[in-house]
Amino acid sequence: MLFALVDDHAHIVVMVEPQRLRRVQGALSKVLNHRSAVPFAAPYVLPVTTRTHMVSLVGYCLTQFGHHGLPDDPATATGSCFPDLIGARRIPGLTLRIATALPRFRLREAYEAVGLAAAVMPADDAAARGLGPARLVDLLAQTFAVDPGFASNATAVVKARRVGARLAIDVGMRPRDISGPLGVTAIAAARLAARPVDLADLRAVRMRVALDIAAANPSRAPLVVREPAATPYVLHALPN
Repeated sequence: MLFALVDDHAHIVVMVEPQRLRRVQGALSKVLNHRSAVPFAAPYVLPVTTRTHMVSLVGYCLTQFGHHGLPDDPATATGSCFPDLIGARRIPGLTLRIATALPRFRLREAYEAVGLAAAVMPADDAAARGLGPARLVDLLAQTFAVDPGFASNATAVVKARRVGARLAIDVGMRPRDISGPLGVTAIAAARLAARPVDLADLRAVRMRVALDIAAANPSRAPLVVREPAATPYVLHALPN
């Protein structure tokens, strides 16, 4: 339902039947250890027993970066679930079921937690075009959680290329403009742009563009990062 992947640990909120808990713990640990440079410690599990506790976890997960003194913006950080909550990221098989636990949940609570005053709407053609091909493709990669170099032909990368080529043409770019950042020829980019794409995928990229613009707005309220106090020096008298 929620997650926060921070510097050296992860917070993951799941809804699971008690008899399947250990299996889910094992699966999550296996995935994280496979992608981590060092092994994760055994997971610590805390049951969520009240609605108040569940509500507090929204802000708790979204403010982990500031809580640990990290420079990441909680609205756009790779490890933040905020893009997933607002539809600015498309990962196959991932659907955050926060509304199942909190039927009265409103996205404005998440927006407030990351310091955004207003809801993000999909970027229009001018905003997307104004980023330029390189930045647009970078945000495309973030939307689909793929390597920004588009160096493989994995299913997710191929799909992202197709969506990116189509979006670039839609916003007024030329195939040769987008071909370099996508790692294909101009002819291939034109062919990709002509293929059918899911409108929800196009909308997600526009949402990611709009999120990036909103997060960079200089009028945005500053996020306060509270770092732990430094350990004081302890003076000891030296023996004569």
